[in-house]
Amino acid sequence: MIIAVAVIVVVVVVLAALVFVFLLDTVQNGNGLYTEEVDEHYAAIPGLELEVMTVNGDIDIVTYDGDQILLEGIKRADRSQDLDLMELVVTQNGDSLELKVEHTEDLSNLIGDSFDLSLRVPEYIILEKVRAVNGDIHVQSTDEVVEVETTNGAIRVDMRSIGSNLNIDSTNGQVDVFIDPDLEVTIDISTVNGVISFSGISLDLSDDTDHYVRGDLNAGGYEIYVETTNGNVNVHQL
Repeated sequence: MIIAVAVIVVVVVVLAALVFVFLLDTVQNGNGLYTEEVDEHYAAIPGLELEVMTVNGDIDIVTYDGDQILLEGIKRADRSQDLDLMELVVTQNGDSLELKVEHTEDLSNLIGDSFDLSLRVPEYIILEKVRAVNGDIHVQSTDEVVEVETTNGAIRVDMRSIGSNLNIDSTNGQVDVFIDPDLEVTIDISTVNGVISFSGISLDLSDDTDHYVRGDLNAGGYEIYVETTNGNVNVHQL
């Protein structure tokens, strides 16, 4: 009987140790022990200019057949109290809407914490600015996309239509641009430490070097500027 009890105690201790190691590993890898979901929706009138910005998080924006901006956010933190240190600040001024993640604590104290944003938006709005710091960005283009920028992250933009010049800027991250081959655009790409490649897209080139390419697709039109510091730029057929 004593032996059986001892065995049970040992098993319990071992299991507890394994659970502790698992949780410790999760914390150390920044996966976030605690989460909090945010669900919001906003009216989207034609011509609305939308800006989306986050720090320590990814941004994903896709279009849908609707008349509202639908936002789903998820906070992740190693400590439950840190969830309250990340806030979604909403600023609306006339025909402009800004959705911005702010941290009320120094970022050096929030290592491993993140706030990801996923949005569904009508095609008729203007994406004035999409910006992330320490995060990836994916944008399915609306009728107008003006600026997409990230630091320490990758960018993917899907271009089915274009209604304005577009600036894409990445520091320490790869850029992938998927373009409808029937669009009339001028593409201007520069990279400091990276490779420029094309797949299924053929341009009438006016400049072509290892780190700078400029050319027209279907005689040109609105301009797409892509710039990276440390990262490749890949242009694909959509």
